[in-house]
Amino acid sequence: MKNFVHRVLINYALVVIVLGLVNLTAFGPSEFASFTLELLLVLVTVWVAFMLTARIKYRWPVLEKLLELAAVLAIVLSGGWIFRWYDVSLLGYMVFIIVAVYAGVYAIGIGRAKKDAEYINEQIKLRRISRELKDESN
Repeated sequence: MKNFVHRVLINYALVVIVLGLVNLTAFGPSEFASFTLELLLVLVTVWVAFMLTARIKYRWPVLEKLLELAAVLAIVLSGGWIFRWYDVSLLGYMVFIIVAVYAGVYAIGIGRAKKDAEYINEQIKLRRISRELKDESN
């Protein structure tokens, strides 16, 4: 199910980006095209921050996740302020939305990591069994 949601969101993002680019090239600058490209820029910046924070290893994983969340908050709120996505009076709502989306993405990531770990453990068990059978046959 999580793979399905992941694929749907990726397809949705690609459709929005392509629509924004087509709109920009066909009709010139518009709010939709501008917002699409601004959002793409902010998301690329967030992922670059993720790659940079992934290089930093902390003693406590919670600290690492808090650093990621702080980076996401700073980037999205700064981008929103620069591109005038929100009014300052709605700052609390923006923080809530960002934290909720981050938590959702984190939950999907945990599910995927758990599935990957289960697959690796299963492969290790199969390898041990095949070694034991090979040793018994010798």
